[in-house]
Amino acid sequence: FDWLTITLPNGRNGKGERRRADPSEVAEAARLSGVERIQALQRVHYEDALGEEEARKARDAFCLWAVLAGLHMQRVGDGTDGFKAALHYADSPMAEERRATVRGFHVSNMPSLEIPGGDGRCAVFAPQALNAFGPSLLARADVSMDHSQEGLMDALLDYARRMSKASKMAAPRVIESDTGRTFYWGKGEASVKVYQKDLERVADGKLAVEEADPHLVRVEFRFSPKSDKKAGAAGLARNGAWRLLGTVHWVRSMVEQIAALIGVEKGGTMAVQRVIKAPDARTVEDKAAYGLEQYARTFCRAAASRIVAEKFNKDWMAAEVSAEEVRAAVLDMVAEHLDMHGTPDAVVSRTGLDEARDAEAEALRGAAVMDFWMARQHRATDEAKREMKEAAAHARFKAGQDGDGVSSSGSGDDADAAGSGTVAA
Repeated sequence: FDWLTITLPNGRNGKGERRRADPSEVAEAARLSGVERIQALQRVHYEDALGEEEARKARDAFCLWAVLAGLHMQRVGDGTDGFKAALHYADSPMAEERRATVRGFHVSNMPSLEIPGGDGRCAVFAPQALNAFGPSLLARADVSMDHSQEGLMDALLDYARRMSKASKMAAPRVIESDTGRTFYWGKGEASVKVYQKDLERVADGKLAVEEADPHLVRVEFRFSPKSDKKAGAAGLARNGAWRLLGTVHWVRSMVEQIAALIGVEKGGTMAVQRVIKAPDARTVEDKAAYGLEQYARTFCRAAASRIVAEKFNKDWMAAEVSAEEVRAAVLDMVAEHLDMHGTPDAVVSRTGLDEARDAEAEALRGAAVMDFWMARQHRATDEAKREMKEAAAHARFKAGQDGDGVSSSGSGDDADAAGSGTVAA
């Protein structure tokens, strides 16, 4: 490990966000009145209080881990990435290089524990932290390897460029500076940084020029799992940093290439590691409520603009519009969209709600859906073949050949006689 950032899951849905009342509960409380409103708001406040308590306990657990790991408070200051505070730990109160950081007081996220590279100390602290808290969520992990070999940097850059063309990945980004050459490459939830480690240390004043190894290359893979993979990635990482390398196809291939280049193992393959996705605990109603909360104001603004434009000729000063009119206009807008795209019909058809069925009829419906899907796949395949054939014929025409691969400048016999005929292989 060369970097590790983890959070602890909340007790409601196991995510890294702070526990809060559901948006649907908040919306329901806003619609109520009197005693019912007070009771609903109390439930909302109770859920928020539980979230604050969970966040406090998580922060305290991170601080306790740092102390038990032999670290000391270095300084406190502003956090990053939305965290309002950050407590930094070092080997001693006077040490300049931090070993760990506890971040907290985020509006929506649980506290986090960050362990930077720290001249190899992360390799010691990261496994301890992953095994200290039980279930956790991996926000970021860097896995690095160093090797000194002349020409290794060039070989890896050439490999990345070749693979970019073959796999449709973006070409590696190369930077030349006082720290030597560095290139960045990646796709999806993983990326890699390859650079000349000793030259970087020289530029940072950590190593004398005469002691530097210009052939020492560091390969640093970074993993930033999506929300539903954070718990699974943390579980894998507890059994060793190398397991993360097996979770991404292009990373596995690059590690295999490195092993071949440095003579560890030629033709070897790396075992595939599967990250178990966490199920989404939200119901369909929860997701809909969240969407409404996010876009309700936008819908209302659009509806109000439509009313002013249609009824008052865009004269906002002369307009007089009630909340009921805006609500009705929003419903009309939604209904128009649903009718235009046929969304209700599609949902009813896909879920089989268009009519009641017994078991046999439902089984036949599933078989019919599969037949329809296969027919569509065959049509798509035939269309792709037709387009490829047309593209090939067009390419031959531009190259001066007819459909049989013979030069269009004359017949095949005449061309052969003249010694200038071209026949496609």
